[in-house]
Amino acid sequence: APSRPPADPQTPQESSRMAKAEEASSNLERVTDYVEEKELDTERMAQAMSGLESVGGSTGHTPKEEPPMPTVKPNKEFVAYIVDQLEISEKDAKSALRKHDNDLQRTIEHLITC
Repeated sequence: APSRPPADPQTPQESSRMAKAEEASSNLERVTDYVEEKELDTERMAQAMSGLESVGGSTGHTPKEEPPMPTVKPNKEFVAYIVDQLEISEKDAKSALRKHDNDLQRTIEHLITC
């Protein structure tokens, strides 16, 4: 009986497919590892932020809230004077006058020094 050469278990096409499948599997594993690292980083960041928030609250480093604006109605003549002399907006002039209880001198001093 003629002897046949042993059959190659993998043809070149199958070998190429296997190599591509292994490469794809390797790439998928790298992407999965990257995503898992990012998730861990996100979790660590959230933990760090919550830790900072709890520490900030106990040491008084919380953001300051704006005090409510006084309900003083600004004098129209004072507003016009400040707008004309200091060249600021009417809105800013009214706000500054409210903060200083309609005191023109204190308002102007504040606006000049800040």
